[in-house]
Order: sequence, then C-alpha cells, then structure tokens
Amino acid sequence: MPDSWTFVRYAAMLAAGLLVERAVTTGWRVASGHKPPVDPEDIDSHVGEVVAYAVLSGALIALARVLAIRGAARAYTKYTAKSIPTHG
Repeated sequence: MPDSWTFVRYAAMLAAGLLVERAVTTGWRVASGHKPPVDPEDIDSHVGEVVAYAVLSGALIALARVLAIRGAARAYTKYTAKSIPTHG
C-alpha cells in the first residue's frame, strides 16, 4: 500500500502537469492564433511548430513537476513532522 507521501507527490505532479499544459496550450493559441500541433496525424502542421511546441511544453512541464515535488516535500515535512521516505 502506498504511503501518504506517495499520494502527495503524485497529486502535486498531476496538478502541476495539468496546470502547465493548460497554460502552454492557452499561450500557444494567443501567440500563434491557432491550436497547438499535438495531433500526430495532422500533416498540415509545420515541423518547426511541432518541435517548438514539444520543447516548450516538455521543458515547462518537467520544471513544474520538480518545483511541485519540492514544494510538496516542504509542506509534507512541515505539516506531518515526518521526513520524506526514500525508495531506493
């Protein structure tokens, strides 16, 4: 059975990923005037746009996950007075 830290960590990662994905999608629409190139079968998408969107969204989601986990770890240790369990 997963411990409470595992739940907190995954919830933080999920929330961060969803928020950043929504922000990147909205930002892309505002900046470019059209939907982001996420459909792999859309042959009308320019390769440059696909690469730019992949790099931008991937980097921001990865950064958000790291920051969310660090923030969750701080909150977890503060409010539970427990250290973060190590797995490995």
